[in-house]
Amino acid sequence: MYLIYISIAIISGATLAMQPGINNLVAMKLGNPFLASLLSFVTGSILLLGVTLALRVRLPELETIGLLPWWSWIASGVIGATAVTSALMVAPRLGASVWISLFIFGQIVLSMLLDHYGWLGFEVHPLNNGRAIGAFLLVIGVTLIVRF
Repeated sequence: MYLIYISIAIISGATLAMQPGINNLVAMKLGNPFLASLLSFVTGSILLLGVTLALRVRLPELETIGLLPWWSWIASGVIGATAVTSALMVAPRLGASVWISLFIFGQIVLSMLLDHYGWLGFEVHPLNNGRAIGAFLLVIGVTLIVRF
């Protein structure tokens, strides 16, 4: 099962590299990057609604929804919209490999902090020498990609 999760992560990452280019084409036709991002979220929402209905996912009780922290409603949408829109606006200028390298670098740095401290409900995975060396090697790789 673990290999399936790894495969899904790799495929998701690969398709994520394509998203800014596709959204940029949409933005050029629509004349605005924010409209392209909006279209991305609307079509994604329609897809998720269809999947949810097809799988007959049971909706939570209203009380359960009310237990969510107030900031989680805002943060999840803002983070997604910011990621999609910034990628759409930056990736065409930097190139796919530089953009995705920097994007992944940001994810690695914050994810290591999330794991180390167990923030946002993540299981604690302390920062150790092996992880620090891995992050350092990623920084070297990102630097090489950005520079050349």
